[in-house]
Amino acid sequence: MPERPSNDEATRLERNIVWGVQQSFEPRELLAMAEKLARIAERGSGSWVFANRKLAELLLEDEPWRAAAAARAAARCAPQDDACHALLGLALTLLGHHRCAARAYRDALAICPDNPWYAHNLGHLLDVALDRPQAAIPLLKQAFRSEPHLEIAASLAHALGRTGQANDGLLVLKKALLRHAPTPDHEALLAWLAEGAPRRDKGPGKRQRPGYKGGHRTLGPHPFLEPRLSMLIRARALWPLLALVVAGPLSRSALAQKPPTPVGSAPIPSGSFSSTWASVPAPSVTDPMLDRPPAASKIVPGWRDALALVKSRSVDLQVAVADVVRAEAQSRQTLAALFPSLTGSANATQQLIRASVNPINGEATTQLFPPRATTYGAGLSLSIPLINLRNWYALDTADLSVKIAQMTIAEQRRILAAGVANAIVNVVTTERVADLNRLGLRNALERLVLTKRRADLGVANALDVLRLQQDVESARSSIVSGDENLRQAREALGLALGVAEPYGVPAEMNLETFAHDSEQVCRKLNSIEERTDIAVATERINLARRGVEDVRRQYYPTVDLRSNYSLTLQPFYTVFKGSTTTGGLVAPDTVIDRTNTIQAWSVAAVLSWNIYDGGARAASKVDAEAQVTQAELRTEQTRRQATIEVGRAGRAIQVADDSRKVAVSARDLAREAERLTRVSFDLGKGTSLELVDAGRQLRQAEIQLVLQEFNLLQARITSLLAYSACDY
Repeated sequence: MPERPSNDEATRLERNIVWGVQQSFEPRELLAMAEKLARIAERGSGSWVFANRKLAELLLEDEPWRAAAAARAAARCAPQDDACHALLGLALTLLGHHRCAARAYRDALAICPDNPWYAHNLGHLLDVALDRPQAAIPLLKQAFRSEPHLEIAASLAHALGRTGQANDGLLVLKKALLRHAPTPDHEALLAWLAEGAPRRDKGPGKRQRPGYKGGHRTLGPHPFLEPRLSMLIRARALWPLLALVVAGPLSRSALAQKPPTPVGSAPIPSGSFSSTWASVPAPSVTDPMLDRPPAASKIVPGWRDALALVKSRSVDLQVAVADVVRAEAQSRQTLAALFPSLTGSANATQQLIRASVNPINGEATTQLFPPRATTYGAGLSLSIPLINLRNWYALDTADLSVKIAQMTIAEQRRILAAGVANAIVNVVTTERVADLNRLGLRNALERLVLTKRRADLGVANALDVLRLQQDVESARSSIVSGDENLRQAREALGLALGVAEPYGVPAEMNLETFAHDSEQVCRKLNSIEERTDIAVATERINLARRGVEDVRRQYYPTVDLRSNYSLTLQPFYTVFKGSTTTGGLVAPDTVIDRTNTIQAWSVAAVLSWNIYDGGARAASKVDAEAQVTQAELRTEQTRRQATIEVGRAGRAIQVADDSRKVAVSARDLAREAERLTRVSFDLGKGTSLELVDAGRQLRQAEIQLVLQEFNLLQARITSLLAYSACDY
């Protein structure tokens, strides 16, 4: 016996079938894949149940008997899978086994009681196929309350007509037809109900109801429903299958959603009473303002990309970095004062007038612009600080200034991160509000179209139309202001990122992922004292206290070792005239031309002590002590503000969550009020003013809900950044 393939192969084939459905493969291709999966999968496994469900769906039209067998096998192995029971009921209906089909639909409805289409299919089956309209009415009413669809309304109206409640059925059908143009089938049903739902006896040659055994109630079914019974039930039972194929076993919440368009299902004839799916198209409306606002010219992909842009473009952050560079330079200047300093000098001196004395006769002569009258000199001066307590203390003070500047960068990063996060959430919020404003305009336009239709039928008047037109203009005004808020939010995001142009966010941006990335970049602190603003304020107290000590060290003397060396080249040139001596001798002229080299080198220990300065140092000490007091008070104020901010941020999460719950409740109430008002208006009991006011309140409630949802996310991010340090 060949070995059964592994579970991995079955799982891979199951994924291929899902992919094939998504890619709209031909039914015959999907059928072959489903048959193979049913053979290789272990009986009773999830893949085996999936294969039989898919087989039942694909075989319904051509081989309903095989479809029933596959659905029954899947239902036995997965008794809680309502879709299997629904498929079984569909297949049995096509085979004409209506009682068994009703039992299968009851099983599906027991598993998923909130599904309006299961209740509708069972009720319609009881009414038309099993001749039990009285038992069908509660099911059809349940379905109509959950989904006021035209098809359900027609089925309910038919059952009401058969049980002697033709007027109620006529009212239900007319209300449904206000939103849709009637078909010939609807007109026939309306005429039948208007006549009081008379019995239609079946004579020779007339079509017999599927599964009917003879014998009529006083009021029989309308003939146009009979030949379309199986088609209607098939259309209603098929819609959960696509979700089943894509997502696996259906949950009740999934079945409560609007059904998707099926892949590979047979189309419904255009003259059929039923449409393919449950959703009823609203009146078609077009308006230029329904188009979404243009996307931003630039998009920030995510949180980390935003922080990278802030790091490179933020002016505030660059200023903080420049402060660090300045503090480091000042620290180096302080250190330089503790090292020896060597100074060199050079000079050249030109004598313009030079006087000389003749050594022979003592005669003095003066020369203007004498020759060789330029003197050259050079010198070196070395100073070595030996004892300077103030400069040594100032070195540690400069290092503390560097530390404070670096901590200021961290605080600036936290502030910028909070600003960018709030700007991103604000953009997402305003975009969502802009979409809701357009949805409100669409709803207002649809109500206007319906009211105009009612006015054409004579049910509404010109005042009703005018009020609905005013509601449309109010919705347009909301779009204009909402779009401007969106543009301003994008500009604010650009400024937060450090650029002077608007920035947007991707449409597919997940704010939960955004919040998670924020937690990864910004680490949570252990205590409030670790917050950068409090830490900076505390260090500023220490810096101010060092200023007091610096003043005290101005009273201490300093000792320096100084050494000076100088070299001077001094040329000397002069001519002395000869003279006649007492003995009559004549002395010749004397010429002196030489260069004198003069050197000097000295070493000295210098003690400097400022004994009295007129009280300047005492005043400086008082000023420094006042700065300490100010720093302590500012730190206490910063600590108080941070404590309140952290507590308020933590409390804001609960407040935002409570506000969101209230907004959800208010939205649900506004939605129900709008629905009831619309129904009342359709029945002629409500006014157009009530309809407009209900629509306006629903729009406001939906916008408020969106704002509260984003406020909750913003509160979470604010709470994180209020008690964290950001490293990026």
